[in-house]
Amino acid sequence: MASKLPVNLTMDILKLIGLGDMAPYFKQIVDMKDLYLQAFHIPPDFDDTFVNIGVGSLLFQMKDEFPNAWDLWHKLNINVTSVFHFLKKYAYRPFSKDPNVNSIDPRSYFYMRAFLDNAATNGQDVALVTTWLQNIEDLRTEYYKGVVMPFQANNVDITVCANTVFGITSAVLSGMIPSNVLEDPEIAQIYLNTSALIAYEINTNISSRPDLALLYYPSQIEFDWFVTRTVAIMEEAMKKGPLPVKVMEAAYEILKNATNHAMTSYILSQARPSEHETYYFDDFLGNGDLTLEGKPLKRGEDRIFTTAMAVNALVYTWTEFNQTTKKSSWKADIPEPVRWVVEGSVQWLYKNAVSGRYKPWNAFFSGSMKGFTQTYPAFYPANRFEMLNGTAIPGSQVNGMRGDILAAQGHIPPDVYNKLLQARTTMSYSDSCSDNIDRNGQDDH
Repeated sequence: MASKLPVNLTMDILKLIGLGDMAPYFKQIVDMKDLYLQAFHIPPDFDDTFVNIGVGSLLFQMKDEFPNAWDLWHKLNINVTSVFHFLKKYAYRPFSKDPNVNSIDPRSYFYMRAFLDNAATNGQDVALVTTWLQNIEDLRTEYYKGVVMPFQANNVDITVCANTVFGITSAVLSGMIPSNVLEDPEIAQIYLNTSALIAYEINTNISSRPDLALLYYPSQIEFDWFVTRTVAIMEEAMKKGPLPVKVMEAAYEILKNATNHAMTSYILSQARPSEHETYYFDDFLGNGDLTLEGKPLKRGEDRIFTTAMAVNALVYTWTEFNQTTKKSSWKADIPEPVRWVVEGSVQWLYKNAVSGRYKPWNAFFSGSMKGFTQTYPAFYPANRFEMLNGTAIPGSQVNGMRGDILAAQGHIPPDVYNKLLQARTTMSYSDSCSDNIDRNGQDDH
């Protein structure tokens, strides 16, 4: 289809309707079609799956207003609860003895290690939602069919976690799926442990490594909104009575504490004052360059998007919706700075969103590689090195091009991990490259 697309004509049309800035990007995407065909030959993922379930929950609630939309969605998703079988099958279980579920991408282990260390100290088991519906056993067969999770190892992305918790919560609260799915001990554990990880990362500023924790969705404030919308639908349901299952009540308390305190404080700290008592927010897009004098150059290419996400996150946290009047109002315990920042940010958006002063871009999605030396799996401690057939090999012989596996397996005690980390830190760039771990830079793109 892309090969038959009239590229030049399409670019002319984009320019004609005022979207000329997009024309070169459109051409670049079309020119890279073969790369995308290869890169997206990947397994299904829980993120898209539970976002789809969240959409279905919304359509289910509004099926009287939009019967055709609900009927179409329902026909295409006739066995929704089957996802819970796969949620259990592919969960990351670091304290398990099963090598099929206790191994993870070394980058994920790096940012999660303090969370896992705390669980080990307290004698708690852990089960977390992963990104991909594929494990190493599946990989041994599916690799030869070309269906491969990036770097041959599953990972834990906290935005995927947030969307999974939201999907489950909205499906249960809407009545689209029965609440007893959360009475399954394994599902309840995954739901609660994943909520606990989300809260832990919010409370610790994403372990100071958003590039690893937000592996595919790099906007931290967008992640904040993903979390707050779950808390908001729980609070809306609680107006009618208690939440349907105890584990949801526990998740609510964990997430509410994180959003009301650490998350709110973080968002307020990121507000940048502008003229006439307005505020804006920047993430990172377009802000990585320097001037000739060596000073940071702020282009604000994601300023509109990030400001809107900050408003959404604060509004979802600090307002309540009245079903009778169909209006939202501030909660009684709202911190006064929240009101100032939201009102000032809305004013900034009103003045600037369509002014043409700023690019309307955002980094909604990215590949997991964000710079070779900082986000390449080989630069993080691992203790599982093997060929696709299960043969153990030295780490120096791992070759991603033939499907070799590099992962962090089980819980690694802090003293052992720190020694591994020191060994990786003291390696030179050429030493790490000699590990020959996917020299072509295989990634999700």
